[in-house]
Amino acid sequence: MNRMNQPLGDPVSTLGDAAEKNAIIAAINTETQTFADANFEAWAACWVQDERAKNVCVSSIGQSVISGWQNVKAEMEHALVQGGGCGMVRFRQTNFEVTIDQQTAWVTFDQWAEDKDGGTWDSF
Repeated sequence: MNRMNQPLGDPVSTLGDAAEKNAIIAAINTETQTFADANFEAWAACWVQDERAKNVCVSSIGQSVISGWQNVKAEMEHALVQGGGCGMVRFRQTNFEVTIDQQTAWVTFDQWAEDKDGGTWDSF
């Protein structure tokens, strides 16, 4: 089966309450969908908007780390508002691992994207 035909966010987890994990994955799914919809305001509402914000991507071509809300916001305004995006329109996320400890959650997952022409991205 084509991995792009699966729904967003299938939970696979370690520590934490199942309802909390599902809420966290739902928030990630919302953030991803608002990105795909190029809805900057809705996308931004999914983020902590201070210096704790960190956008981390690791792929076969390397890694990218953007730290601090102002830097994350600037990058995404360029992509979503100013048309500098990469054209990803559909996403697949698997292998969610959610660890919750007191007031902190750490989430990792695999993600693939499909562009409007049907090309698949596994590096972004």
